[in-house]
Amino acid sequence: MSRPRLIVTGADLAQPALDLLTDFEIVYAGKTPTEDDMVALCATHDPVAIIVRYGAVGARVMDAAPSLRVISKHG
Repeated sequence: MSRPRLIVTGADLAQPALDLLTDFEIVYAGKTPTEDDMVALCATHDPVAIIVRYGAVGARVMDAAPSLRVISKHG
């Protein structure tokens, strides 16, 4: 069984944060993903969560991720 996925709009996360997320597959969107980048990532990976370090998450991104349950602002 595959682990649920989450997307991080940043290049990395600190090790203590990663230690809390071992049950998830983490997909990094890069430091400055566009809305189109995020829509494509959500359509491909169908995340259950998005951790937003940079940028914003709008309706198009949310619509592209039917399993999405949590959007969290980091920092």
